[in-house]
Amino acid sequence: MELQEYLKNKLKSIGMDDVIVGKHYIKSYQIKFANSKIVKTGVEVSEGVNTFVSKDKKIAVTNLKELSKGAADKTIKELVSFIKAIRPNPDYGGIAEGPFYYSKLQDFNDSQVDNLEEEKIVDIVNEAINIAHSNGAKRTAGILEVNSNEGALLSSNKINVNDKSTSLYFSIRSFADKDASGHKVCCSRVLNKLDYKWAAQESAHIAKMALKPKATNISGNMDVIFDPLPFSNILNHYGAAASMFSVESGLSFFMNKLNKKVAPSFVNLIDDGTLANGFNSSTTTDSNGNY
Repeated sequence: MELQEYLKNKLKSIGMDDVIVGKHYIKSYQIKFANSKIVKTGVEVSEGVNTFVSKDKKIAVTNLKELSKGAADKTIKELVSFIKAIRPNPDYGGIAEGPFYYSKLQDFNDSQVDNLEEEKIVDIVNEAINIAHSNGAKRTAGILEVNSNEGALLSSNKINVNDKSTSLYFSIRSFADKDASGHKVCCSRVLNKLDYKWAAQESAHIAKMALKPKATNISGNMDVIFDPLPFSNILNHYGAAASMFSVESGLSFFMNKLNKKVAPSFVNLIDDGTLANGFNSSTTTDSNGNY
């Protein structure tokens, strides 16, 4: 927080209108498996500071990996240079005025995940492999990621909030033979809601169904039922296109579509950043300090 305060105060003192400084610390355990055996384990730590500034409706953003005052001073000079070189954004309306009340999110941070030992993580993977084999898989491959995140957000408009969260992600592909496979993923913010047993069982079930594909002569227009995994990839494109950055940079198919109908009336997409056990739910816009 000391470095964040330094950046905020220094940037305000040289005339910036708005300043937001976010800091993140992420510790991630990863276990990879292939041919039904664990092949790699590792721990990765990521830490950094992200800074947003505005001056006369000009906006600049930068990331700081080296957490020192010397690196911060260099970043400040870069931001000043960026601001001088870019054009104003006439639509920019400033940042929110704090302070704010932040409600406590459900299933957001789990002390069990924070204290999860590598031996227990290995046990989860081995159990999933065994479940897949007992349901017809001949071999499996995949990854389990366990993350502990800490974030802090500080702004020149009286916003000062700290966040701590956890997350787990499990992906498994089961093979019934070389041409028949099934894939499932599951994720959770808390350990007791990570349904890795179901993922292992379902991946093996899909692989077994793929063993005997049947040809058909049926043709014409048909309804398609999507499994959640491929459908999530489709939704991901809509989510990216709906971001303000994509729209303003001209990369979105939602450009010039404000207040216009873009889908059938039975289609409604809602982005709820406070969803209980939501994989990217956060207390603030981004608990990792990313903008």
